[in-house]
This record gives sequence, structure tokens and C-alpha cells, in this order.
Amino acid sequence: MIKLSLTQFKDRLEGLSRCQPVGFTSIVTPSRMRKTNNPLANKVRKVTAGRGMLNCIYEAGVNKQRLKEGLPADFKAGPPSCGNRVPKSPMTKDQVMSGEIRYYIEIFPQKVNSHYFCTDDNRELNYFDDIKPFEYQKPAVDPLRAKQETKKKIIRPTCYGLTSIAELRIGGEAWAVRPLIDELHSYLIPVSREVAACSDSSAQHHSKEATS
Repeated sequence: MIKLSLTQFKDRLEGLSRCQPVGFTSIVTPSRMRKTNNPLANKVRKVTAGRGMLNCIYEAGVNKQRLKEGLPADFKAGPPSCGNRVPKSPMTKDQVMSGEIRYYIEIFPQKVNSHYFCTDDNRELNYFDDIKPFEYQKPAVDPLRAKQETKKKIIRPTCYGLTSIAELRIGGEAWAVRPLIDELHSYLIPVSREVAACSDSSAQHHSKEATS
């Protein structure tokens, strides 16, 4: 395992332009949870890990599928959902109102698993009992997905903030990013290995096949 600071992690991503598989683990505070009457408000961390691809061209993938289905290859992808692309890298960057530059990594997820933990005592939470009742509902129809107009939907990239990445597995190496790698190791089950392997889901694991 190679331990990196956030700056070192960003430096390694620069110039990484080849399409290739990766495994990843991220840690965030869920943003879609209601606070009203929620005993866990501001006390939850979401650990997500899975596998996917870097540096795939979404627009080309959709048009290739359209040709296979006898449709014209005229799909046009919009700009990244999180800023502007950093050339020759899987990153994007965005400038917020304060002037701060924020960096993201675009991953085409193939499968992800998520665990939820209470920050009071690091215990694992049950998604269906503790999290789902307080989640805001997502739109029933994804307008970006509908634009593909294909029977087989092509995965589009998901943006993960660089500051949310605890671990990236790439090219036979494991990059452990501080400080989140230390937080990952603090939880009560070995999620850095068990979740990262995308093991079969259980009632405790909110697991889904990633779709576009």
C-alpha cells in the first residue's frame, strides 16, 4: 500500500490518460438526508467502494451502442457535472463562489456497495432502518439517461471529490490517501477490504448495480 497526501494523490492523477479499470473507496457525509426528526442528523458517514473505469469516453460509448441498435450516431454528451475537465487526466475542476478550486475524479462505476456508520461510536448502521426513512427521493426519470434513446443504457461517469477518496486501486497498486484512509480503518468492520471487493450485498449493505 502506498500512502499519499491529497497533493501527492492529485499529482499522480495528472497525466493518467489511459482508459483502465480501478477499484475505489470514498467516504462522505450523505447530502440527501432530511434533518427534521432525524436522530442521526449530522452523525452519519457513508463509505462507498466498488470497481469501475477511468478515462472512458461517454459520448463515444453511447454512439457505439446507438449504431448497434440501428440508430444514428448523433448523441452529444453535455459538459461534466462537476466543472471542466483537466487535460490528460481523469479529473475535473470547479471554482466555487469563494474562489476555491475543487478537484474531482470521474469514474465510470460498474458496481458499488455502500455502508453507513454513526460518527458517535463508529458502529455500522442499517440502511433500511436508519438511513432510508430520512432520504430525499430521487426523480423517477433521469432526463440525462433518457437522452441516450437506446435499449441498453450506457454508464455515465460519476464525479467523486478528491477529498472524498480514501483508497484507489490501480495498475496492481493500492493508493491510500490521507487523512481518510485513517478514518476508514477506524470503523468496526474491515470495510476497506470487504466493501472494496464488492462482495454480495446483505440487509446491512445498500448495494446496487451501477447504471447510467
